[in-house]
This record gives sequence, C-alpha cells and structure tokens, in this order.
Amino acid sequence: MFHKKNLFVILLIVSALITGLFVPVNADGAGNSISGYVNSGFTYPVSAAQLILSGTRVEISGTGLWALSDENGYFTIPNVPANANGYVIKFIKTGYLSRSSQSIQLTGSLQLGTESSPIYLWPGDFNGDGSLNMSDIILMAQVFNAVKGDAKYKADYDLNKDNAINMTDLILIAANFNKVSSEYPVIIASYITSIPSGTPTSTYTPTSTYTPTSTNTPAWTPTPTKSPTPTIQNVMPSLVKTEDSLMTYSGLTSVSYGGYLNGESFQQDGIVSYNGYQYSAFWNTNKHVVMCRRKLPNGEWAKFEFTDHPLSAVDAHNTISIGICPQDGTIHLAFDHHGNDLHYRVSVPGLAANPQNFTWNASTFGAVTSSLIPGNKITLVTYPRFITTPSNKLLFEYRYGQSGSGDQYLLEYDGSTKKWTSLGKYIDGISQNNNAYAHGITYDKNGRLHETWCWRETPDATTNHDLMYIYSDDNGRTWKNNAGTTVAVTGSSFVNKNTTGVKVWTINQNRGLINQEAQMVDNNGQIHVLLSHLPDSQADDSNFTNARNKTVYFHYWRDASGVWHRTNTTFPSVLNFRGKLAFSKSNNIYAILPNLRIAAASASSNWSDWKMISTEYQDKFFSDPLVDYGRLREEGNTLTLFCPKPSSPNIYNLTFTIN
Repeated sequence: MFHKKNLFVILLIVSALITGLFVPVNADGAGNSISGYVNSGFTYPVSAAQLILSGTRVEISGTGLWALSDENGYFTIPNVPANANGYVIKFIKTGYLSRSSQSIQLTGSLQLGTESSPIYLWPGDFNGDGSLNMSDIILMAQVFNAVKGDAKYKADYDLNKDNAINMTDLILIAANFNKVSSEYPVIIASYITSIPSGTPTSTYTPTSTYTPTSTNTPAWTPTPTKSPTPTIQNVMPSLVKTEDSLMTYSGLTSVSYGGYLNGESFQQDGIVSYNGYQYSAFWNTNKHVVMCRRKLPNGEWAKFEFTDHPLSAVDAHNTISIGICPQDGTIHLAFDHHGNDLHYRVSVPGLAANPQNFTWNASTFGAVTSSLIPGNKITLVTYPRFITTPSNKLLFEYRYGQSGSGDQYLLEYDGSTKKWTSLGKYIDGISQNNNAYAHGITYDKNGRLHETWCWRETPDATTNHDLMYIYSDDNGRTWKNNAGTTVAVTGSSFVNKNTTGVKVWTINQNRGLINQEAQMVDNNGQIHVLLSHLPDSQADDSNFTNARNKTVYFHYWRDASGVWHRTNTTFPSVLNFRGKLAFSKSNNIYAILPNLRIAAASASSNWSDWKMISTEYQDKFFSDPLVDYGRLREEGNTLTLFCPKPSSPNIYNLTFTIN
C-alpha cells in the first residue's frame, strides 16, 4: 500500500507540470528448463490482459539465454545447462521496474512463480534507471491526458491499457513510489518434478533442437513458448503507425538496376533488432558503410562510419547484410559484392549481448577480410546472407559465380570457438549453366530451415522460372524435397534443376517473374512466398520490362500436408522493385509492397481475403522496403520498416502495430 501523503505530493507536481511549469535462445544444454509466470501486480480489465502479461523479457545473466512471456504471463527457457554456482535471472519490461533473482543453483528444471503466485513487476520505471521516482513522473506528465490516436499518446505510459494516460496510471506508480529494484521480495524457486499446476497443457516440450513459438527469420532469438500450433483467431488485419524515425540524412542516392544500394530485398538482414537494440547499416554519400544502432523502443540513432573501405561500384547488388550470433554476442557484416572477393568484418564478442558496455564506434569491429577460415579466400561472392540458427550459431550463405551460372554455398560460425566451418555447396547451377535466386532462407518455430527460389537460365531476367522448395532439419547439412525425401547432402551431393520433387509450382519463362522477392514462415511453421509475375490471362512476353509492367502479386503457401496453394492478390507490382511478408501474432499475413503500400489477408480465411489496408505512404518511399524481423519476432505485433526517400539522402524507419 502507498501513503496518501505520497500521492498528494505527486498530484501537486503533476498538476504543475501539466499546466506549463515544466518544459519538456537458446544454447545446447542438458534439457533443464527455467519457467514460470510474471504479472503486473495491479488489477486490470480482462481485455487488457494480453498486452499487460506478454512481453516481459526473462533472461539468464551472462548466458545469452532468454525468453518473452506470453499472453498468460507464462515463460520458459529450455535446454539450460546445469550450474552448481548458480544463475541470476533478470525480469525486464519496458515501463516497469526491472527485477533480479538471487543466485539460484540449477541442477534440474526450475519454476519461478506460478499462475496463482507469479513474479510481480512494479509499473512506472519509464527511464529504466532502476527506481520509481520523480524522473518517471516528469516523463508521464509530458503525455498526461493523451488518449490513443493523439500525437503525444505513447502506449508504454498507458499502464492499465485503457487507451488513456490519466490519473489511474499515475496512481499505479504512486503505489510503489521511491522504491528501487533491490526492494523487491526474494524470488522463491522450486524444482519441477512434474508438470506444474497451472502450466498450459499445450506448452511445447523442448528437445535438443527446440526453437520457440514464433515466426522465425534469419536473426533468430527466443520468443514466448506456449503452443506449437497456435489457434487461428478470427481477428481482421489492421495497422496503426506508432513511430516515424529519421535514421539518416546522408544515404547514398545513386540509382542502379532501378533502385538504391540501400534497400534491396535480398539483404538478410538490412535492419534487425536483438536484445533490446535495433541495428542497421547503409552506404552514405561518401560511399562508406555506416553502422547504426539505437535502444528500443524509440531511442536516438547512434552512428559511425567505416572509412577504410570505399564502395567498389555503384551497383544495387553491392548491399550490406548484418548477422548476429547470440552465442558470443558478435555482429557480422558482409558488404560490397557482385562477383567480388568476400568483404567481411566482425565485431568484438559481447557487442550485441551487452551493448551498454561498449562505445559505439569503428574500433569495436575488426578489419575487412576476404576469408572466414584463415587461408581460405572466398571469391566470386554475390548476395551474402546471415541466418541465426536455433542453437544460436550463425549460418553464412552466398552465391559463387554469376547470373545464369552460379552455385550456393553454406558456412557456419560457432560463437563458443569463434571459428567458421565450411559446410560446402548445396545447390548446383554452374554445371547446368543456370543459377538459383533465393526468395529467402528462414527457420520456423521447430528448427526447420526453409528455402524457396526460382531458376535463371541466362543473365537475362526473362529466363527466371518456377517456384522451387527444399527444407533442412539439421541446420543445412541435408536437404529434403516437398515430399520429405532427402535430395542433397551439403558438400557432397547437390540440388539442381533436375532434382525430383523440388519444383512446387510451374511458372514458365517470359512471365515477368522477378527474382528474390519474399518468403516468410507463419506461426504454424508453414512457408509462404510472395511473387510478382504475369497473371494467367496475359500472354507470354519475352521483353522483361514490358512484362513487368503487366505483372501482379501472387501469394503462394504450403499447408501442413505439403500441398501448395496460390492466390492472385490482383495488386499491381512496380517495375524493378520487390515486396516483403510479415505475420502478426494472430497469424494474419501482411504484404509490404514497393512504393510502400501495405496489403493483408486474415488467417481465418486461409489468407484468401486480400485487401489493401494502407496507401498513406504510397510513392513517398523508394527501392525495396526492408522488415526488422527480429523486432517483429520479439514483440509479436511490431512491424518496423527500413524506407529510403525518393531523390533524397534521407532514410526513415516507420513502425506500425499490426493486428
């Protein structure tokens, strides 16, 4: 309980402020788990439960292992190695006072809090300084009396999620005013000998290849684990913009292949969030790589410029890709490639794991190198991609060769040894004078790695054809076709154009099919692909530009039985540009289309009811939109887009809440 005197003092100060007196995971382990429940400690309406209970980050200090609570407040961190010396468990949520356990020995699976007696967090620490004090009241005063839809409304300050920042929220802070994190009660842990009372019966049982319940993308990190097959909800798609952030006013504006070097669909990734920070990179007007980071949800961008490597060619292929290895907290960069020797550099360990401990500057990264394995120079590189694995390692994938004649290769980085291992070639195109153009390489919640692509027979894009699909259940070592038959072993036998069962949809040449569009995995582990090509009613056209002017977007997806489906969205494409896909927690699908149109379809319709839901920003942005899949995965319904302005050096991040 709080004293009336505290509340009276706070009310006086807030009154003055308002009236103008103030100017404003997962590593290989032994199968142990740490699970439990978190809650806010105050009464709230049932309609607000999901927003209040979900999104608490529960992390094991010093390990890189963490999870987010789900809509019931439940969390689980699987496969935690035993530790007789003990772990400290931290509970962190934006707008709440963070909390840490005492050192807890782990010799079996632990439960921290139950549904009836959860771990409570006190609301109101908006600046994250570990104290509920006047600084937080001052911050709230700046948005006080705002309601949802107002320009100054910020959801983090709406503690009870009633769509208004008012006296009810202030009273919630006053209940624990002047308290600090050390004043929380001691956390009681208990070993699990059977399924705990109150634990959801649908909770996924971890295995050594466990990955959490979420859509999964190349920068995989743990997310809430509750149900391996989420129920399709009858929730219609919608979105609300929550932020419009200028990342830079010095982006390179040279146009190549119709677009910028900043913002190409095959960047994996061009923008990515991890561990509470957002990272991005761009070529600036000096033709140097600039690295950016900010603290989420809306911190200022910090940037620095690498001056030791100038851009080799103004070529839209020569983009920048970012990878993060949770095992050791390293950030990896690959940049400036179109048939070049590898250009790669890596940060010091821990930079992404403990960003607050490092000054953000070029000295935190090593020199540019053309080798991942000492002495083994990598040549003829195009389209480098990083994919974080469910065991928190990092895959590197690239094309060796050229358009119309290229092979695909894989390497793996182990953060525990700080070494790369070559897995080898897995798709062969050179021997048959063609090459694969990947629409993406994506993990699902169960650790399955999905890849789709089209073939190209010559350097002419009009020879793009077909939709191909393979998957791997062992991190890219072996590959299976659509029917589940092993068709390749990386490094020894390869997928090629004649491999049985790999083609899942016929799309002929001369159909205006653009390469490297988009794929995404939904919350049930099903692969979806966005492609633009001529509709069936249009005749073949061997002139690629003419054909592209008549193309529309198609949505392809594979159901649980392996059957592929196709829907013509009827939305027109844009000549040389590509779209992206994203899923909300309710499994609705969103297509972020060039020129920044956003379309969507509902899960309840099996994604057949496509509608254009936003044209507010149409023609205001240029090149391919990029999606921060790391943030979407961590926060569930937060969609952040990397968007360059046309004829401008400005690059923006637009953030939306999707339904």
